[in-house]
Amino acid sequence: MRQLYQIIKNFVVKHFIHILSAFILFISASLLTMVPAKLLQLIIDKGFIAKNMKALLFWIGMLALSYLIKFVCTYYSNKNLINLGNSLLKEIKSAIYNRLMSIDMSFYTKNEVGYINSRMEEISTIDILFSNQMLGLASSVFEFIFALFILLFLNWEFLIIMLLPVPLLIWATYIISKNITVKVQASLNSAADYSGKIHETLRGMETIKSLGLEESENKKINRYNEKALGNYRTQSQAFNKFSVGMNWISTMLTVIIYLVGGIFYINGKLSMGSFIAISSYVGRLYSPVFQYTTVSVIIQPAFLSLKRVAEFFFGELEGVLETFAGKTIDEIENITFKDVTFSYSQSAKVFDKFNFSIHKGDKIQITGENGSGKSTLIRLLLKLYTPDSGTITVNGIDLKEIDRTNLISHISYVPQKSYVFNNTIHANITYGLKEYDQKYLDELIKGFGLDSVENRLKKEGDGYIGENGSRLSGGEIQKICLVRALLARRKFYILDEATSNLDEESFNYLLNIIKSSDDTWLVIDHKTDFSTIGFHKVVFKANKHT
Repeated sequence: MRQLYQIIKNFVVKHFIHILSAFILFISASLLTMVPAKLLQLIIDKGFIAKNMKALLFWIGMLALSYLIKFVCTYYSNKNLINLGNSLLKEIKSAIYNRLMSIDMSFYTKNEVGYINSRMEEISTIDILFSNQMLGLASSVFEFIFALFILLFLNWEFLIIMLLPVPLLIWATYIISKNITVKVQASLNSAADYSGKIHETLRGMETIKSLGLEESENKKINRYNEKALGNYRTQSQAFNKFSVGMNWISTMLTVIIYLVGGIFYINGKLSMGSFIAISSYVGRLYSPVFQYTTVSVIIQPAFLSLKRVAEFFFGELEGVLETFAGKTIDEIENITFKDVTFSYSQSAKVFDKFNFSIHKGDKIQITGENGSGKSTLIRLLLKLYTPDSGTITVNGIDLKEIDRTNLISHISYVPQKSYVFNNTIHANITYGLKEYDQKYLDELIKGFGLDSVENRLKKEGDGYIGENGSRLSGGEIQKICLVRALLARRKFYILDEATSNLDEESFNYLLNIIKSSDDTWLVIDHKTDFSTIGFHKVVFKANKHT
């Protein structure tokens, strides 16, 4: 949480001049709203009643000038505030994106993608922190003080009477604010849960349809939707009570003003011009209270969102190893796991004092039962997760000290669950590669039979493969990922169940590449025996690896 608050603090320091100018302009505009009431008194008393044309024109001219200056101040104040709010939002989102890119994968294991995205969207409400409503709360204090002195000068008895309801209003505002906070919190939570469920359902739609579970899944979604809408309805009803209540109080204050003002006027304690001025200034006595209640309703969600974002993206992740920054290496000579212990969250240990090593030029096949830690080994090596204890070293350097970007630049990795983008095959293969050999790329595309797939997609439309490769088979997706890894021409290859869906011709093409390679290969595969092409086999069992 400290990191997010530091971002806001740095932003305020960096843009202090703009913030100060916006504040001064806004305060000036607010104070100028006090002027017309006095000018109207002078127009009526010195112009209308005195029938003085010269005075009438002069004070009307002053009134027009005050309005013009007020509108100019308001325009430039709002302009600055809009820019400041947008800039703050940009910096906070950028910090969150950096955080998401650098944190341990355990965060993604515990939270659904849809839920994370929904929490990300909550931050969009905080630009209101730099808004005229926020500055209005500060300016209302100045208006209160200014009105207090004016009313004291005009009629102190009227002032005392109109101050009597203020303590009651402050107490009511406090109660309303607490109630609204609870309602907004519940609404935000249920909305995030609903978003996460929708995202999960959409990603698994093919499985849902193939199992005939549409009705069951629809009922689950409706339950989430009903809860989200119910909380939102409760929040809206609270806002409605607030709005109607404040309007009623405002109208009753108007009634009291005319009642008291009428009595004072009839008894000769007020002139008509003074009454008009007082009726305008009395409202300013309640400005801080009304502004605070407005802030409670409009700004409260922003403050809650800021707190929730700080706790979710920064608070619970404090102490997690940052995966960027550190030492660099020129190539991978050796990797050693020494007494490594690891478990996902609070589940059973995947590794318990695990030892393993691989050296430059080795060709190792890892096989074993499900859940024995084959893929976990790779995740730890790639710094996607952090060991609970023990050490992993690369070239004798603790993995924690090595810059992850530098580490990955030496490894070509094809994961068990490969993700592809809704773009062309060529764009997916070259994704992340600044330079590559076009001739070698053409050779790989032809060798894996992707040229015919490209032609088919172009005939069907724009050549795009669909979201997450929906227009491709599992084998075709694996081919794209294999070509991407091979095209990078790095010296350390990791294939995690990356050949399970390949046709025989493509698989043999890959085997020929591996056989002729002097690079380091680490292959996870429990179906094919790679020892026939010189691989050393390592068998993984639960907490036993031979």
